[in-house]
Amino acid sequence: MTNCSDNRKTILIVFDSAANLELLERVLRNEFRVIEAKSGREAMHKLCSSAPVSMIIFDVSKSNHDDFITLKAMRRENLLCRIPAIVVKERNDIEGQIMALDCGAEDVFSRPFDSRMVLHRVRNIIERRETAKKIEKVSLYEQLLKQQDKFLQAARIDQKTGIYNRRAFCRRVSTMLRENPDREYVIFHWDIDRFKVFNDVYGIAAGDAFLAAVGEIYRSIQDDSFAYGYCGADDFVNCVERSMFDPEKVLYVITKLISTIHSEFGFVARLGAYVVDDPSLDVELMCDRAKIALRSTKNGYTKPYAYYEDTMRAKLIEEQEIIGEMRNALHDGQFTVYFQPQYNHYNGDLYGAEALVRWMHPRKGLISPGKFIPAFERNGFIAELDKYVWDRTCAYIRRWLDSGIDVPPISVNISRCDIYNPKLCDHLVELVMKYNLDPSYLRLEITETVYMENPNQLISLVDRLRENGFFVEMDDFGRGVRTKTWTKKAR
Repeated sequence: MTNCSDNRKTILIVFDSAANLELLERVLRNEFRVIEAKSGREAMHKLCSSAPVSMIIFDVSKSNHDDFITLKAMRRENLLCRIPAIVVKERNDIEGQIMALDCGAEDVFSRPFDSRMVLHRVRNIIERRETAKKIEKVSLYEQLLKQQDKFLQAARIDQKTGIYNRRAFCRRVSTMLRENPDREYVIFHWDIDRFKVFNDVYGIAAGDAFLAAVGEIYRSIQDDSFAYGYCGADDFVNCVERSMFDPEKVLYVITKLISTIHSEFGFVARLGAYVVDDPSLDVELMCDRAKIALRSTKNGYTKPYAYYEDTMRAKLIEEQEIIGEMRNALHDGQFTVYFQPQYNHYNGDLYGAEALVRWMHPRKGLISPGKFIPAFERNGFIAELDKYVWDRTCAYIRRWLDSGIDVPPISVNISRCDIYNPKLCDHLVELVMKYNLDPSYLRLEITETVYMENPNQLISLVDRLRENGFFVEMDDFGRGVRTKTWTKKAR
C-alpha cells in the first residue's frame, strides 16, 4: 500500500530481468519511489494513469527492442519533454547506446555500473529537469504578466493619443479627490471649433495626426497634481487644482500650442469647467457637467469658456431634441425660406432683401433660429442648411425673373463652416449656372467674427468669389470700421 505522505520522486523502471530490476531498486529505493513495468505497453499505461513520474529507466536485454519502441512513442506524445528517459546498455553495445540517444533518451548507463555514479546522475538529471520546469513556469508567468499589462494598458490608454481614455481618467481623478480631501479641484473639457471641417478639408489622417500631437504634448507634462484624458473626437478632459486654474490663460496656452501643430487652420478652442463642490459625486457626472458647460460656449459668439450652471442641463436636452430631428426636417421640407426687404433709409427705395430661414415644426410650431442655428453650427449641419437656403433663394429669383418681376440682390449667409470648404466657390458658381442667374443677384454675407478668426484664408476666398462675379459683404452688427479695413484688404 502506498504511503500518502511519501514525497519522494517517482521513477518508473521498465525491465525484462528480475535480477537487473533488483539491482536498480537497491540503488534507488532509499531516495526515490520505484514503480515497475514489464513492457513498454505497461509503461505507457502507467505514465498516463499513475502518479506523476520524474524519470523512466529502460533496462531490457539487447534482443528486446521495447526501449526503442517506447521511446519513439513517448516522443510522438511529447512525453519526453517532461519526463527524462534513461536507457541501460552493455558497455560494449555502442550501437544500442547511440540508437537510444537518437530515439530521445536523456542519458545512457553502461553496465556494469557504479551505484554511486548512477545515483548522482539520476539525481542531477531530475534536478535539471525540475529546474527547467520552474524556469519555464516563471517565464510563462512573466509572459502572462506582460500580456496582462498590455490588456490593462489597452483598457486605460487611448490608442490614438497615447493618453488616458475617459474611464481611466475618471479613476485617476477619483483617486486624486480621495487622497486630497482638503484641496479644491476643477474639471474642464476643451475642444476645437469646426474640427469636423478640419477633417473634411485636410483628411481624417491629418486629423488623427493632429490629435496624436496633442497627446504627445500632454505626455510631456510631468505633474502628479494634474490629470488629463481623451474622450473621443476632439474632446480632451482635464483636472487641476482650482487655485491653478484660469480659463483665459488655459485657453491662451491651448490655442498657442495647437496652432504650432497646424498653423494653416484657424483653430479656436473652447472650454467648459465644473468646480468640484461635491467630491462625493461620481466623477463621470462631474465630467458630464463640464461637457455641458463646454457646449454652452458655442451658442453664438459668446466668450469661449463657461462654468457649469444647473440651468444648462435643460438647454442641452432641448438641443439634443433639435439635433435628433434636423435631418428629417430638412428632408420633409420643414425649413422655409423668407425674404426680408431692405430699404434705403433716405428715400425709401427697395435696394435688396435678406434670405431668412425658419423651422416650422409639425408639433412644436415655429422654432426660433436662435435655438437651432447655434446647434447646427456646433455639429456642422449648418453647411447643409446653408446649401438648402442658397438653392431655394436661387429658385425663387429664377421664378420671379421668369414672371417679369424686377428682382434686387438678395443676401445669403456664409457660415464659418462654409469658408473652410475648398469647393465653396465652385458650388456657388454651379448653383447660379443651374438656375441661369447672374452671380450679382446673390450677396454673400460673412460675419466679422469669421474674418477675425482667419483673415488670410478668408481674404483669399473672397478674392475668388469676386473674380467669379459675386458680391461679398460683411455683417458687422452695426460697426463699420472693421468692414472698411477688411474691404480694402480683399480686392
